[in-house]
Amino acid sequence: MKNQLILIGILLTSATLLAQNPNEFMVTGSLKNITDAKASIEYNKIAVEITNGSFSARSEITEPTVARMFITDKRLMKTAKSGGYYPVKSMNIWLILYPGANIRVKGEISDFADAYAYDGGENDILSGLHKELFPLLNASVNIDLRFDYEKDSMPPEVKAKLEKEKKVLDEKAQKLRLKFLEKSVSSMAGVWLLNDMVIRSQISMEEVDRLLKKVDKKYFSTSWYIGLSDRVKGYKSTQVGMVAPEIITRLTPDSTLFELKSMRGKFVIIDFWGTWCGPCIAGMPRMKEFRDKHAGKVLILGVAQDRSFEVWKKFIETHKLNWKNVFAGKGAEDWVLKYNVQGFPTKLLLSPEGVILYRFTGEEEGFYETIEKLINARL
Repeated sequence: MKNQLILIGILLTSATLLAQNPNEFMVTGSLKNITDAKASIEYNKIAVEITNGSFSARSEITEPTVARMFITDKRLMKTAKSGGYYPVKSMNIWLILYPGANIRVKGEISDFADAYAYDGGENDILSGLHKELFPLLNASVNIDLRFDYEKDSMPPEVKAKLEKEKKVLDEKAQKLRLKFLEKSVSSMAGVWLLNDMVIRSQISMEEVDRLLKKVDKKYFSTSWYIGLSDRVKGYKSTQVGMVAPEIITRLTPDSTLFELKSMRGKFVIIDFWGTWCGPCIAGMPRMKEFRDKHAGKVLILGVAQDRSFEVWKKFIETHKLNWKNVFAGKGAEDWVLKYNVQGFPTKLLLSPEGVILYRFTGEEEGFYETIEKLINARL
């Protein structure tokens, strides 16, 4: 009864505050199977104190975003044998934050966050999906943990059985996502999920293009829809045989203007990378070796998606990357979206006329074997 009175008081206060500030949002909740704990909402790193299972938080926001609420509870951590952890969405409570949102969270904490957000609208839609999806994701990652901890002692027949179970779980999860998109893509939850699936290469761009046509225009201004639209355009304009979209930017190490067309007359390797990407960095010596082997015929353009311009610039200087480099910014200068890059590294080979001859995601020697043949065939 005491907890109920506290929650009612919080909700009344929330309504008053939201009326005073239209950009403010409130999140309140009551969780079972947990007493006191610390938590955080990733948007603005909002600290949250859970007391006797109840909590409240508020902040301001100007445009919709999806944020995780992470609870510090060892039951939720899928800790690997090596000391890292297996990231999985069911570790967190997921919120759609937007100006004026009054969100209520309810559920319980077990070995996953079986708790969901409700607001009578957009959050209800996302939570409807997650309530069905999270048990599947949790069961799947628990099998991964068993493989990790028992890999040296697990009998082959047990491993085979678990692999089959995991495959079934993952297929059910994917079918659930696709079914949800067919019904609810025209929602904040829908366009966010569609964007998330593109990033994770869980859906084809043909399907994305088809589904975007079902989205109501009131969601066109969201960052997810804008990003998806750019990706679809990038997908359609960066197929092999097409002229590569122009890149014009001053986001260069010395802030001088760069234009992709200035590299015409040479074969060009466009390398999409980031300082955070181990395989990208590991592959750079081989890429440089290939360019040097074809000196005068092959140029490199590095396009980086990174934490900050300064981190990227310092890396280039420290590692002496002696080829053209540009930084992928936002909006009109988000080359990662405009070239529909979904994995790093992604490399393209352009002809001297600027035509895309080959595209590859990953870091394998086969890339250089293929482009060697393509280059030699045109000399």
